Amino acid sequence: MKETCMEIVTSLQDPQSNKVFMETMLVDCGATGKFADRKYVKERGWTTHPLSQAIPVYNVDGTRNKGGDITHYLQMRMSYQGHNKLIHFNVVDLGKDKFLLGDSWL
Repeated sequence: MKETCMEIVTSLQDPQSNKVFMETMLVDCGATGKFADRKYVKERGWTTHPLSQAIPVYNVDGTRNKGGDITHYLQMRMSYQGHNKLIHFNVVDLGKDKFLLGDSWL
C-alpha cells in the first residue's frame, strides 16, 4: 500500500433496501473523488444511476483507460466513526480494490 493510503472499515446502507453492509475502503490522499468498483457493484446487485454526462478516464501516461468512461454512480449512506453522509461513488474499474475514497472525502 502506498504511503498516502490507508484502509478503513465503514458501514454502507443501501437507500433503496435499507440493508447495511460493512465494507473496507481504501483512502488515498492522491485520488480526487469517491469510487466503487464496477464488477463488485454488479456482484452485489446494487442499483446504479446514470450520470448526465460521461466522464473520460485517463491513465497517468495520458492514454484513455481501457475500463472506459465513468457513466454511472452508486448512491449509499456511509457511516464512519459517528459521521453519517449520503455519498455518490463513481462506478469504475478499480482492479483489486472495491472502494476508493479520495481527497474530496477527507
